[in-house]
Amino acid sequence: MRRFTMPSNWTNAESVPLCGQEVGAIGLFGVLLSAWLAAALFPFPVERERPILLPYAEWRAGAKVVELSGQREKDGIYHVPASATIGDILGIAGIDQGRSPVENADRQPPNGTRLHVSGAGGSFLGVQIGDMAAGAKLLFDVPLDINRARADELMLLEGIGPKTAEAITAYRSAHGAFRSVDDLTAIRGFKDRKLEKIRKSITVGGR
Repeated sequence: MRRFTMPSNWTNAESVPLCGQEVGAIGLFGVLLSAWLAAALFPFPVERERPILLPYAEWRAGAKVVELSGQREKDGIYHVPASATIGDILGIAGIDQGRSPVENADRQPPNGTRLHVSGAGGSFLGVQIGDMAAGAKLLFDVPLDINRARADELMLLEGIGPKTAEAITAYRSAHGAFRSVDDLTAIRGFKDRKLEKIRKSITVGGR
């Protein structure tokens, strides 16, 4: 077996002191290594994000679309039975109605209604009844009432530009409310083909 002999100049070499930067670098490396080992062996518990609860949005035949606002996490678009009252809708949304009577609780809001609910925690609930925005209605297949829609709202319909929208509102002002969506063809330049493009997106009411 060959024996290894340490060179004589190794034993006589003077030790070289480390500079401050080298000592600091070694210390920092040790701290980082210890932290990495601790995280690997003893991981910290991570709080999982709470699932986002979506509004009641299951579409069914005979359902209507209602928008709720004023209740933060309960706000949103809801598909509810066509016969649902305001009280029913608040219950579906999980809004605590408390012991006080809810204003207009027995009223059945029509399709495309916006309900702004004030009050919480069992206190008296006030409900303001209005219309959903025209864009939201069309997004959820709620027809626009051509007897109430403004010109800028009518322009959201396919193929309806500024001139046609103004012509619709002008005709309505001059002749009164439309009795049928087919009355639109009485407007100059409004052809049957244009009507068929928007027939499912419009309705008449408020006469």
